[in-house]
Amino acid sequence: QLLKHAVFRGTVEVEDWEGDVESIAEINSILDAYPENTPEAVALISDRIDDSSPVTSYLAIKLLLRCMQTNYSAISQQVAQKALPRVLYLSMPEKGTHPRLQQIAATAIHLWGRKYGHNDTTQTVL
Repeated sequence: QLLKHAVFRGTVEVEDWEGDVESIAEINSILDAYPENTPEAVALISDRIDDSSPVTSYLAIKLLLRCMQTNYSAISQQVAQKALPRVLYLSMPEKGTHPRLQQIAATAIHLWGRKYGHNDTTQTVL
């Protein structure tokens, strides 16, 4: 329940597109103490990425990127399975995604490509 609440707080729609920055510390603390909750965390964030609001989706991708910065080895496989397809879809300019959401999705794909050792992420995006 704490994890669900922290993900919601970190992705609740706000006008400034910033979200609750303290939620990432809370999520990381939960995952440090209970690493078995990693799949649930990624699933909760992925659900928020699928939200119809571009702001919520943007904040969810931003939250996911922050989680990956601190928990990369524990979270990367879950992200690849649960979040990558949707983020990849949102990164494509021709899909009519809000420009800000499209940009952070493309940035996430690029960063993940670099992290997985791909210097040229063109094939990843296509």
